[in-house]
Amino acid sequence: MTGAAVAGYRTFAQDLASSLDRLADADAALNRTLQDAASAENAAAAESRSTVAAAAAHVDGLASTAATPGGQRALIMALHSEVGRQQNLVRRHQQQAVELGEQMRLLSYD
Repeated sequence: MTGAAVAGYRTFAQDLASSLDRLADADAALNRTLQDAASAENAAAAESRSTVAAAAAHVDGLASTAATPGGQRALIMALHSEVGRQQNLVRRHQQQAVELGEQMRLLSYD
């Protein structure tokens, strides 16, 4: 190849390389977002298991007093606290999902 063919091919190759660089950057951003999503999911699942374990521990710990009104009240308050903790977890996780979804929508493969 000589002359115009070489120049044309060079331009074509440079344009292609630029496009591939943009696509590689988009893939890297997608990978980071997916890793963030997986980490958030794993952390939320671990925290949720912790909340369930804490609720079970409250039931076990207060079982002997559950026959009394005071014991029942203590158990209800303890469980109510764990429900609140789980609700906070769900809210935080929903917000993270919204943020990660927005990051996904911002990715461009143009």
